Amino acid sequence: MTLSLPERLAMLMPPSVFYRRRIAQEARPLGSLNQVTKGLAKTIRAMADGTLDSQVGARICNGLGIMRMCFETQKLEELEVRMGEISRVVGARPAIPAPLSIDHETYGSSH
Repeated sequence: MTLSLPERLAMLMPPSVFYRRRIAQEARPLGSLNQVTKGLAKTIRAMADGTLDSQVGARICNGLGIMRMCFETQKLEELEVRMGEISRVVGARPAIPAPLSIDHETYGSSH
């Protein structure tokens, strides 16, 4: 089995250049938490099948993990703002009476 010219040229490249090009070809925009998670999964699979060097993959996973934490923090901040808006709306409404509660001191405790 003979290798094609692009495959032979790829073998002559330093690993860093080869992997950088390979990642650029396979990389997709990472604009959401779901896309970052998919990127992590692809990177881990590439490391597992030997396509990607483990040290390079670990660096990529580290960066993607940081991006993931940023997206999660952003989502939590959005939820916090939304909860504040909801609490202001609920606070402006008349209070809903609490459910009936039994005063154990008045009725005595059987325990």
